[in-house]
Order: sequence, then C-alpha cells, then structure tokens
Amino acid sequence: MIGVLGAVSKDTETWLAEIGVKCCLESLQKACLLGTARLGHLRSPATVEAVREFEEHAMASDHQSLVKEAAKYAEELNITLQLDTLNPVCVTTEGKVVTAARAGNLLKQSQEKHGFELCSRWVPLFLEIAKDKKWQGKLFHIRWEDESLSITSCFAWLKGWATCPTHTIAGMYELYEQLLPTKLYTKEKTQTSTDGEVLCRLCGKVAESVAHVLAGCSSLAQTKYLYRHNAALKILFFELLLEHGLMEEVPPWYSPVMPKPAYQNTTSEACWDIPIYAEHNEVRANLIDARLVNHERKEVCTIEMSCPWIESRAKKDEEKTLKYGPMMWELKQRYKGYRVEQYNVIIDLLGGYSKHLEKSVRKLLGARARSVLERMQKSVISNTLNIARTFKINT
Repeated sequence: MIGVLGAVSKDTETWLAEIGVKCCLESLQKACLLGTARLGHLRSPATVEAVREFEEHAMASDHQSLVKEAAKYAEELNITLQLDTLNPVCVTTEGKVVTAARAGNLLKQSQEKHGFELCSRWVPLFLEIAKDKKWQGKLFHIRWEDESLSITSCFAWLKGWATCPTHTIAGMYELYEQLLPTKLYTKEKTQTSTDGEVLCRLCGKVAESVAHVLAGCSSLAQTKYLYRHNAALKILFFELLLEHGLMEEVPPWYSPVMPKPAYQNTTSEACWDIPIYAEHNEVRANLIDARLVNHERKEVCTIEMSCPWIESRAKKDEEKTLKYGPMMWELKQRYKGYRVEQYNVIIDLLGGYSKHLEKSVRKLLGARARSVLERMQKSVISNTLNIARTFKINT
C-alpha cells in the first residue's frame, strides 16, 4: 500500500480520501521529504554519492525514488529542493534558503497552511460519503452535526497520543463504523443471522446494538461501566487534590490506584463516593461521585461523571442537574456563606465532550485543563475498547 520510500498507491490514496484522513499522506510524505533534505548529513561523501547513484538509477528505471517523491511533495508545499550539492537546502517561494537542519520547522509551517486548504477541499466530500453510508458513516455524521461538541478535542487523541497502540486506533475505527458483531449487525447489516433473534446475549432485555453493549447493558453496569467511570473521574479528582494540597503527586492516567474515601488538611477536605445524609430536606440522590470543600476560599464543588452514548451527552447532563438539585440545596444550607457549584463531567464512550465541559474544567484547573481532559479521554477510550473486546470473547 505504502512504499518504503514514500510512494502511495492509487487505491490507498482513494481509500484514505474516503475516510477523511488524507492528512496521513502528508505525514508520510513529510517524513520522505525531510529524509531527502537531510541526505547531506551523511558523514562520508562517498556514501552520499552512493545514495545519489542509487536514486538516479531508480528514477531512470521508473522505480520508486525518495528524491522524486520528495521533490513532488515539496512542489505541493511551494518549496524548492536543491539537492545538487553535498549540503541540500530548501528554498521557499519568497527566496528564503533553509538548511537541512532547519527543514523540520519549515515543513511544519508549510504543512499547516497546506493542511487548512486540504481540509476545505476534503471535508465536504467526506461528509457526503458519511451521509451515504447509513450504517458505517452514521456516527461520523452525528459527530460533525453536533454543534455543542468540541470537534477538535474529540479526535485530539489521534495527534497527542504518540504511543497509542495500533489496536486502539483500529478498534476505535471499528466502533465508529459500528462493526461490532452484535445481533443487530448480523441481522440488519451482514444478514447472516439464522434465527432473527436480536435480544442482548448478556442481559436478554433489549436489542443488542453497539449503543446498548457499550453504554446500556444492565449486566455490565456495575462492573465494566463503573470501572470506566471511576478510571476517568479519578484523573480529574487527583488533580484537584493536588490543587488543594491534599496530595503530593498525581499517578499516571493508566495507574490502577484508586482514590481513598476521604482526604483532609487544615484548609480543605475531599470525599470520594461517600453519601451525604440530609438534615434540612428529603434527598433521595445523596451519593455524589466526588466532593471538595475549601474553607479558606469558602467554596464547595461537587463533581458528577458519566460516559453515555454519543447522542446522549446533553440529556445526561440535564439528568444529573435535576437529580442532584435537592442535594445542592442541602449543601447550601449546610455551608452558609459558601459558593456551592455542581460540575457535570460528561465524556461520551468514544471520548467526545462539549465545549462547555472544557470551560468548566478550565475554571477548576486553569491551564492544566487541556492535559487533564486528554488523559481522561484516553482512559475512556481504553476502557470502552476493553468492553468491546470482552463482549467479543463472551459472545
């Protein structure tokens, strides 16, 4: 599909264009171009000459050539490569000469500009393809149409997670295309079901769909769903403990360490999954995920976490607010003169979250908010894929 020297087959290019990630081509070709620009850094002139002869022979034989592909890509970025000396350079359209050592920065700037132009051409095509694919393109289309979604952050893990396992990327692509082998999939999509039965094999209550398996099955609610919920929330909770001087060091996002039920110092106290017993009114929902009280600032914040299906984020946010309304009133009566706020942390099971959540976490943690949300996103994605794998094994 992709040659070792940067060449890309036509079939591969067509496929990449269809799924809206032609930027992958740019990354591969950028590496090809950067490698070519730095050929002159080989220590021995004899080695440089050998490489040059090899490339010239490849071009003469109409084979894949690093130099040929690099020059073609450089032209797309409005850069001219001068490779006829032992110290190759890049020349911009403004006449600026850039040495091989600094070629990386030039390519980054050019690629960002070219990438914006590329997106403006390919995104409309991708959306049309997603609309036509009622099954496999449905979730992509939902993502794009969701105005409240932070669309850039939704897929930030693809860029920022440098050590992301390949099976994670493949698994997420499978989930986005709804290719999980559920009963609905075998009946409606592949039409390989023999009995036509669609009830969930785990709980036996409702139709077995991707949404049900990953977020709505009662058999997984107190095990897999709960672990995913706690694994993501603890990342934010640990950061808040550090912020309030209740913790000295935050463990990695993948650490199995879970928070203790209570933390306390002279100015702050924090509780994890501890019920509050009301004294001033009747409160049915009294088990809050996390609660922090800062006596010095006279602030009380409660945090509620949820990982719903991608279309249910707004609904779940509203449910959390209504559910814990009486408890918020109780806390205001208990902490007279304190500012009491509830933060609903809603990250859907594929790692998407709203622009409002970004603002809320920024209010809590300031500049660290983005890093925290990215780690929470990784945790949610990893545990969702774990649920998908468990489903495949058990069924």
